Formats: sequence, structure tokens, C-alpha cells
Amino acid sequence: MEALTIDLPYPPSVNRYWRRVGGRTILSRDGRRYRGAVQAVCLERGLGARPLDGRLLVRIGVHPPDRRTRDLDNVLKAVLDGLEHAGVYENDGQIDLLVVQRLASARPGRLRVSVEPIAGEPPSIFMDRRDAALLEAAGAYCVAADLFEETTVDPDDRAVGAIYARFTEAERSLRTLGRRRGSKHHGHQDEQRHAGPHLPVLRT
Repeated sequence: MEALTIDLPYPPSVNRYWRRVGGRTILSRDGRRYRGAVQAVCLERGLGARPLDGRLLVRIGVHPPDRRTRDLDNVLKAVLDGLEHAGVYENDGQIDLLVVQRLASARPGRLRVSVEPIAGEPPSIFMDRRDAALLEAAGAYCVAADLFEETTVDPDDRAVGAIYARFTEAERSLRTLGRRRGSKHHGHQDEQRHAGPHLPVLRT
């Protein structure tokens, strides 16, 4: 499913979103007004009838109303709650990855929000998927090399054959990823440098 992208009004700060009444914390008038505004925008876009389930990636582009210094995290609670109550998703606890970026100021302030289902494991914010796959393949290769370099095994043994096949696949992945990475960063001439070594050959 493609990402849902909507423009929303600029939210009240956390301090204005809640208020204390008789020792209790409740949604303020500004908070209720903003929640209603988010719901109106979503209804106009036809969103909310079928809330998204599963894990989610949310991106928020923040256009402040002016150039004053503002904390980006001040906008999060109101907009994430608003989208939940508008029925865009079932619960903001579904969000595994949240990206917030300050953009150019624009009166009276607005947000551009993208909500996208995550298929499989969420992407790491510290390593792209290609690098993660390359690291995993390299680790599998090292384990295989240690196993087969130091040990004499029977190549006809089914269990050993299965292990060897698995690590041969790891070597193939390492070579493929290395070639792609070499092409991306250094051009075709560096492919061999990234190809990686061969697995040791089984000895009997």
C-alpha cells in the first residue's frame, strides 16, 4: 500500500494541548479544536473509514508559522493523537519509525504528514538495507570459513551438506551485494575489490 500524505494545520504546543482541572489532566479547548480540525481534513480526503493496522512509518514535515526558535517535538503529540482519533490508524503505538523535519516557515504554519505501512522488519535509521544485508552476509561467510577451514568433514553427510549449502548461498549474497555496492560508490572497475573471498573447499 502506498503512503497516505495529507496537509494539516499547525498544532498547539504540548503546554496548550492539555490543561489541569481539579488535579486531573484533560484535553484543553485548543486540543479539542485541533483534534476536530484534523478529523475534518481526514474526512474530506476520505480517510478514517478503515484505519491502517500493522506497523507504521510516519514522516512529518513542519512548516512553522514564523522564524522563532521552536522545539520540533512540541508538534508531535497533538498531530499523532489527532490522526488516531480521525481513524487514520488504530493506535499511535503502531508507529515504529517516526521522522520529523523542520521546513521553511509559512504563515499560519502547517504540517505535511505521510503515513506508510511497514512490510516486514522496519528499516534501521543507522544503516540502510543494502549495508545491513552486506554485513549479515559477511558475518555468515566468516562463520562458514571458521567452520570449514579447521574441520575435516564428510561431504556426504546430509547435515553438513545443508550447512555448506547455506553458507555457499551466503557467499553468493556477499559477492552480489559487494558488486552492487562497488558499482554504486566506485564504478564498475572496482567490482572485483568488493566481490569478497571464496568459501573454503570441503576436505575429506
